[in-house]
Amino acid sequence: MSSHNFDFIELRKTGDDLPLADYKIAYYNSSDNPSGEISFSENAMLVADSLVLGFHNSPQFSELPEEYLYKFGSSGLASTGGRLQLLYGGEVVDELCWGKTVCENSINKFATKQEENSTAVRCYGECEEVFSYEKYYPEPNFEAIQILGPVIEPQELEPIVSCEGLVFTEIYSYYIDDVSEQFVELYNTTDRSISLDGCYLRYKSKLYPLSGEVASASFYVSQDLVLTKNPNSPLTIELIDDNGVVASADYPHGQKKGVSYALFDGAWLFTYQPTPGEDNQAQEYRNCPEGKVINPDTGNCINESSVSASEPKTCPEGQYLNPETNRCKKAETTKQKECAEGYERNPETGRCKKVIAATKQEYPVEPIPDEATHDSPKIFIATAGLIAVALITLGVVIWQFRAEIGKLIKRIFPRGFPHLSRVKLLVCRLRKS
Repeated sequence: MSSHNFDFIELRKTGDDLPLADYKIAYYNSSDNPSGEISFSENAMLVADSLVLGFHNSPQFSELPEEYLYKFGSSGLASTGGRLQLLYGGEVVDELCWGKTVCENSINKFATKQEENSTAVRCYGECEEVFSYEKYYPEPNFEAIQILGPVIEPQELEPIVSCEGLVFTEIYSYYIDDVSEQFVELYNTTDRSISLDGCYLRYKSKLYPLSGEVASASFYVSQDLVLTKNPNSPLTIELIDDNGVVASADYPHGQKKGVSYALFDGAWLFTYQPTPGEDNQAQEYRNCPEGKVINPDTGNCINESSVSASEPKTCPEGQYLNPETNRCKKAETTKQKECAEGYERNPETGRCKKVIAATKQEYPVEPIPDEATHDSPKIFIATAGLIAVALITLGVVIWQFRAEIGKLIKRIFPRGFPHLSRVKLLVCRLRKS
């Protein structure tokens, strides 16, 4: 029993033809919960040595009549675990189980799953001790059942269970007082009602059956699941029908007390206003008790007085707030003392300066900028520096060439300066040279 396409149940008989009217087959799913049964019509007779029953959606059984098909509450047989009982007159006459959990719950442990999902269990002999685990798939025997008396038209198959169109919209796990506050919310996005009979919610490999109907554009709230309040890693909740997983939602680590995880325009967000069965409401911060407000920086409730103390300080009229000291300071007045006669106020500096009369050419007198006055000491210092550098350089040169300079002077003035005419003669000689 692997995928639904290869589900089958095979019955074998020994002896003469066997009436099937009092026989039933009961199926228990992987959670060991009843999930349906197979019964036969009053005039059905097993005339072959074996009878092969198949899952109604399997293509291998598409041409078989109703008596050879089955459909349980979970569609087909679960590959992870399950149990079948053969009943006669309401009493169990044979039983088969697979999967560790289900077999531990079963009183009569006829078999356990030991190989991969494609393994079948075949029974030989008295079917009490001898079993064969092997890959096995029997051919359907179309004429194993014979209908005696008038032919009874088979009833139409029930429609496949479908929850298509439902989506998850809100998950509330971190309850305030009690686990019963937890809920999972679904929403019907279609324009028709959706039946939940045969649909399941799956959480941590456990199935939770659903029931009832969800009207168009309406909500459905389930509180059957026991959710982890704040998981260490994302956990998945799935909606399952006959076709498999219809919808799923992950709720991550980071859940907070009293905060739900809700869907808003395609995005999942945290909200401090859980709304089971109603339109989701976005609320970024918690509700604070009377006398307290939210601190948007921390998300915590603080006293209203603390908020007012942190608000920007305001100063009375005629004063302004000094940003460096956070104190109020008296605003400076624009009224200024008038300049003495013959002086005028410099608009750039606000100082009084002497008025310079216009010349005969009536050129406008342009006031010397204060910057020029301020720069005069700098210019003087720079000039003195340059002169000092020049004198030092000249001194260095004279010192380095002192011997040559001394010889030159002796050559020019071998006898000193006896009289001025001698100097004049020297100048003439120099000019001729």
